[in-house]
Amino acid sequence: MNKENLFGELISPDSLKINKAQRVFQYITSTNNSYLELLEIWQKNNHSKETIVIVLNVERPQKVKIDIKRKETIAISFSIDDIFPPQVLMLREDFPVTPH
Repeated sequence: MNKENLFGELISPDSLKINKAQRVFQYITSTNNSYLELLEIWQKNNHSKETIVIVLNVERPQKVKIDIKRKETIAISFSIDDIFPPQVLMLREDFPVTPH
């Protein structure tokens, strides 16, 4: 997976321009939790799209029926036009298709 093609270029948190992306970043960095970790922030097309990449620590049952790892990397992409909700992408190439 080529992140540059998908998400553009890496940026610093203070470069975020999209309001929802700023709020999600603030939530991630203001909470003291062990279930998520900020990895990267990207922008594409002069900030028409901004993406926050995080690692989720997933709570799973003891007997796993679907191959979801204890740690999964996801991308949350925000669009400047805000017509649609943020897009969430699983970044593991072999992430299983799930029923929902």
